[in-house]
Amino acid sequence: MSDERQTQAGEPSGPGWRDVEVGEVLQHTDMLRDGGGAWVFTEAAGIAVCDSWARKYRRLIGPQQAEQ
Repeated sequence: MSDERQTQAGEPSGPGWRDVEVGEVLQHTDMLRDGGGAWVFTEAAGIAVCDSWARKYRRLIGPQQAEQ
């Protein structure tokens, strides 16, 4: 499913995605770049983003946000 979702939504660095802001709780569908530059789903779902984190997380903008 992850490959299909990326194809439909485009790359997380492009349109249709936004940065997850400091204080927001990460969701299992949020993505970040791994050490090799590939986009991967976060393993930190349920944890709020801290301003001291060097990593940027991206979230798909879409209808699922309105359901939360």
